[in-house]
Amino acid sequence: MIGSLKKERIFGLDLMRATAILLVVFSHCIWFFPSLDGVPFTVLNYAGLFGVEIFFVLSGFLIGKILYRIYVLEEFSNNSMIKFWKRRWLRTLPNYYLILVVNIGLGAFYYNDLPNDFWRYFLFIQNFSFEQSSFFYESWSLSIEEFAYILGPLILISITLIFKKYSKKSLFLFMISFVILIFVGTKVYYNYTHENDSMLIWTTNLKSVVIYRIDAIYFGMLAAYISINYYKLWNKHKVLFLILGLFIFISFNMFVSLDKGDNMLIWNVIFLPINTISIGLSLPFLSNFHLNKGVFFRTITYISLLSYAIYLTHYSLVLKLFQRHISNEMSFSNKLMSILVYLIITFLISFILFLYYERPLMNWKQDRS
Repeated sequence: MIGSLKKERIFGLDLMRATAILLVVFSHCIWFFPSLDGVPFTVLNYAGLFGVEIFFVLSGFLIGKILYRIYVLEEFSNNSMIKFWKRRWLRTLPNYYLILVVNIGLGAFYYNDLPNDFWRYFLFIQNFSFEQSSFFYESWSLSIEEFAYILGPLILISITLIFKKYSKKSLFLFMISFVILIFVGTKVYYNYTHENDSMLIWTTNLKSVVIYRIDAIYFGMLAAYISINYYKLWNKHKVLFLILGLFIFISFNMFVSLDKGDNMLIWNVIFLPINTISIGLSLPFLSNFHLNKGVFFRTITYISLLSYAIYLTHYSLVLKLFQRHISNEMSFSNKLMSILVYLIITFLISFILFLYYERPLMNWKQDRS
């Protein structure tokens, strides 16, 4: 499975993807430790947040490179954007809709807890401008990605018609900058029109809502633009950028941890973009980090390949069944055993989903193209 993909994959980016999904999965293991507090609780609690931010930046980087090639380097047309959307949707929608239908079935006939607005999930508007229900909760990030990849091409089509005298490279950068400015602006608006009584409200009403988060994807696109147009700088200083990103990430989050949520301007406006930028600074190094053999290579590559299936199944399908059938009040050894079983089931289901559903669709897409 891996051998045929070696030439197509960059190990450093697979490492990002694998790290992201492991952070998300392990963050949900916090359920097994209801009395956990202090530093361990904080680390687990924020692991999932940073995992999703890594996904956003990486996704924006990869899709940004594709969009740049289509718009700037090739013969751009409305049809090329439609083709881009079709390829994107063929990659993301089949898995999403399959797991959504399974969740609807479980909600209706097993849990007896299906929300009235479940239809919104088919249109990715379950968290467009308001808090999402707990049903299929991990889908919040997928809504943000889908709208991000609809918005960018639409802006490119529009500004190409309006600003015909400008180079497409300049218009592409304008599109990225415009989107980042708009969606940092929505966070500023939120800060002055909403009050957060707790970090839970911040999580559900801002961090997980489409109209406040699309800029996260576009910081990744900005990195793609820089990697193409300033590739000498990108490659020459990749270690420096990595160190700078780690320094910003660690020092900023240490500072924020001392704030304890008192300064909501930091949390509402600054926290997410700064972390996104610090993650993006690792891309020059990781996009040039190559490895093609060994146990570590194979493990990371397998996890990366399964990451989308793991993301869709680990919480609403697997963990919810655990929550329904076992108590998290148990001995420490039983907790560890339960976590091991949880991880095995999650990876097994994800492997089956990838092998018999996701990969055949990917192969069919490649055959068509």
